[in-house]
Amino acid sequence: MQLASDTSRPGAASASDGVSKGTGMPGDYSRPIRQHTNEIHRYRIDPLLQRQARQIAASGHDSKAVSLPCGSHTLTGARDGNRLIVYSNNSSSRGCVDGTRANDDPVGDFMDVIEVPLANPAAANLLRRVPLAGPAVDKSAFFYDARTGAKLGQWTLPRSQDGVAENCTIHNYNVVPLHSGRYVLASGNYQAGTWVADFTDPANPVTLGWSDPQAITPPDLGGAWSSYSYNNFLYESSITEGVNVYRFSGHQTAGAIRLPYLNPQTQPFSLP
Repeated sequence: MQLASDTSRPGAASASDGVSKGTGMPGDYSRPIRQHTNEIHRYRIDPLLQRQARQIAASGHDSKAVSLPCGSHTLTGARDGNRLIVYSNNSSSRGCVDGTRANDDPVGDFMDVIEVPLANPAAANLLRRVPLAGPAVDKSAFFYDARTGAKLGQWTLPRSQDGVAENCTIHNYNVVPLHSGRYVLASGNYQAGTWVADFTDPANPVTLGWSDPQAITPPDLGGAWSSYSYNNFLYESSITEGVNVYRFSGHQTAGAIRLPYLNPQTQPFSLP
């Protein structure tokens, strides 16, 4: 389908912007998938965690729970030398402050940045709280420098949603594995549907494609719980429909790396 030039909310939602919907599993997956072992760093997560746990036990260090005043919803980790930096999205949307940190955000929209020394996890601590400031906070994806924690930019859904009848947020997503140097995000956003955005320049992200379903009647919880890119297809788990399969036809994801398996929740590989 052709890219839609108007991202305003029409009376009836439609699927467009180079995203086409399928009803099953297209393609022949019987042939072997080429392994790019010299370019993808692949990890066996369970043995790695078990080995680290044994190392921690042998060192005599205890684990530690870091108290987060507003709870935690989703975590992302990035190794920085001898420490792990964990970014935690808070669970509160009503406002939450602990009264002890200078950068408490009374609106409740912020990112907690946690430091975990790999040699001494018991020394884990809350480094800082970063307010999610910007042109819009709701329905946005935020991009940060993994080493410094500096905010680089954000992408906000450009199509308005009915805030009363449609639940909508940036929910579960992954980044398309590419060698081209592009950074392309595929995301499932409840009743806003499945979206594709290019954040190669994180300060100026670009919307590439979308599939926005009509509102559920009568109003109810629904929409895309998760949308993941995998071997040139987009797999959307819809709360009310089941699994929808899409193909994004834009050139921005051309040459995407084929993977033998994918678990976006554990991110079992990285690109150099």
